Amino acid sequence: MSPYPKTVAEILDDSRKYKPAVLKALRRFKNSRPWRGTLSERGDKLRRLHRSLCKAYRKTIPLVIDVPEAEQQRGNGCYDHESNEIILTGKLSVLTYLHEFAHATTAGEDEFKACAWSVNLYKRIFPRSWARMKSTGHLVTKPAV
Repeated sequence: MSPYPKTVAEILDDSRKYKPAVLKALRRFKNSRPWRGTLSERGDKLRRLHRSLCKAYRKTIPLVIDVPEAEQQRGNGCYDHESNEIILTGKLSVLTYLHEFAHATTAGEDEFKACAWSVNLYKRIFPRSWARMKSTGHLVTKPAV
């Protein structure tokens, strides 16, 4: 397993290539207004994105959303290589989801690659949201309100 990047700046790459189906799925997800609605509605939007991304990679990857109604400040998650499932906890986080999806498809156990894939994709699709984010080390978080 590779180490995480030391900073977000070292993985930023606006020229990074993604499958057209991935970009299309993320744009459709963006248009669904993924941060609007109840936890259940937002979870459904994320599950639709997940199905589209799985189709783009010709993979079947279970997605487990274990997020309480009173979401926590930050999301967390993991990709379990043995069960081949993505598990999201704490808070629905698009960036966390993308990071774990990268582990399941393109990055394997390589943290550097998973960070680069997810951060650059998020930045490309959600530039306004990205502009409000802050980074500490390799972590990108929404500023406290």
